[in-house]
Amino acid sequence: MISVHCLDVSALDPRDPDLLARVDAQRRERIERFAKDEDKRLCLGAGLLLVEHIGSASVERDERGKPFRAGGPPFSLSHSKTMALLAVGSMGAVGCDVEHCRSLDYLMIAQRAFAAEELRQIERATDPFEMFFRIWTLRESYLKATGQGIAGDPSSVCFEVAEKATLIRPVADNWKFREFSDVAGYRIAVCGEEPIGDVEIDVMG
Repeated sequence: MISVHCLDVSALDPRDPDLLARVDAQRRERIERFAKDEDKRLCLGAGLLLVEHIGSASVERDERGKPFRAGGPPFSLSHSKTMALLAVGSMGAVGCDVEHCRSLDYLMIAQRAFAAEELRQIERATDPFEMFFRIWTLRESYLKATGQGIAGDPSSVCFEVAEKATLIRPVADNWKFREFSDVAGYRIAVCGEEPIGDVEIDVMG
């Protein structure tokens, strides 16, 4: 079962020595390098989620840049605005994405980054803004689970999004998807090779 954890970092103090002591030295160095407090808080929040749900070992990256912990469970991290997100599996790959549903030129982004079928779904949707963020988070969760990132041909991945989302390209039966709108103003999607649990809202400080 994949567990999903979300943390609002807006109240975190990125200079609090007690909080900084809970994350590893590598993450403390990353926090220090950020110029903006909002970025420091997101980095700290992600580190706190990792410590709480996986442990304190440092994060490494594979040849494609995907983070992992040697000997640890598969996991995926994402953050947007004031939300940090962690999905932790017990086997196989996992990917997650959280996006703040802010104002942007979603049609221009979709024309550049989505498959043609996905663009048509947005244009025909009752709420095209919501449809855009559903497709965006689903695509990102899948690309992170597979380790593909955003490189490559956008049309090689395509979702059909109705009440539930279905990956129609590439054809693969092993992936499971779940979407969440539990946090107001955000969309969350999780992808993995095992069932996905409910999102848990963590509180830390």
